[in-house]
Amino acid sequence: MFSLKYSNLQKKFIKQGYAIFKIDNIQNLNYIKKKVEQILTGGKINLNNFHKSKDNIDLNKTRLKIIQKININNKFKLKYFNIFEAALNEIVGSEISMQKNIGLNIQTPKDSNSLIEMHADTYAGESNFEVVTWLPLVNVFKTKSMYILPIKYSREVEKNILKYNEKGTDTIFNKYRKKIKFLNLKFGEGLIFTSNVLHGNKINLTNQTRFSFNCRFKSIFSPQNLKLTNKTNSNMYSSVSLKPASIIGLEYINKL
Repeated sequence: MFSLKYSNLQKKFIKQGYAIFKIDNIQNLNYIKKKVEQILTGGKINLNNFHKSKDNIDLNKTRLKIIQKININNKFKLKYFNIFEAALNEIVGSEISMQKNIGLNIQTPKDSNSLIEMHADTYAGESNFEVVTWLPLVNVFKTKSMYILPIKYSREVEKNILKYNEKGTDTIFNKYRKKIKFLNLKFGEGLIFTSNVLHGNKINLTNQTRFSFNCRFKSIFSPQNLKLTNKTNSNMYSSVSLKPASIIGLEYINKL
């Protein structure tokens, strides 16, 4: 029996449940950032200082405006996928499904309305085989970023999830405070994490705004959540990289 040799990216992902990588094609990232800036004020804005602009008056309206515009832009979606494609090939495989809509989080200083409580996506019915991609458009650090509880400790929590359901997520956060990782990413870096790890954010105590996109990916042939089956490939994902043999095989099955 032979053993596989994993790359450094694969080793980090297996050990931590997440991996940060440097984006090779920075032009794609610049395109995405520029599109967001154009939607906001025609391109004349520093995203770090967004909270000082008039677009921050109705933050949710602004966020929805950006989401609507980018998700009807196939070029935008393709460039987003291209940023993560090489890393996804290593971690997920070469035949990939992409979530139909890319998500956006805007977290301004001291705003309590943009909080995402600690959770794991699998708890909400997402596939255990799924990964989440996270793309900040600015440097992120400390509370300007998100946090992850590495896979080892997330598994410990899951074993006792009924107990924690009664006490709330703050209990988990306080117990594992020293294990939780607030992620530091520079502009030009991306993050991939498994849907099985606990993650979230806290109130942004810095004087800068965070813009970050997120989108889920999974292998086309991996199953949905093994415990919850209300979500399917067809209503959640679009195939983006089918191989010829799979195209023929799926056509054959669909004709049966």
